[in-house]
Amino acid sequence: TEENVVLQLDLLRNRILRFELFLSISSFVVTGGALIAGLFGMNLVNHMETNANMFYTVCSLTVLAMFWSFMSFKRYGRRENLF
Repeated sequence: TEENVVLQLDLLRNRILRFELFLSISSFVVTGGALIAGLFGMNLVNHMETNANMFYTVCSLTVLAMFWSFMSFKRYGRRENLF
């Protein structure tokens, strides 16, 4: 019975570690989006502000890049049996 308890605790610890890895990947992806927002929020003249649709283009590309990088990390984690 002691072995069963130890195995259950190991399983729980592994699940917690997987969840922590998932949260770390998620925060890394969000940080990338915040970096792009910070770069564009520095009030530098880059001549993109004259285009009316550039805001939506940059926002869309940022969200797509964040989604793509999250899915790539997730796919890598599944391939390496991390998740």
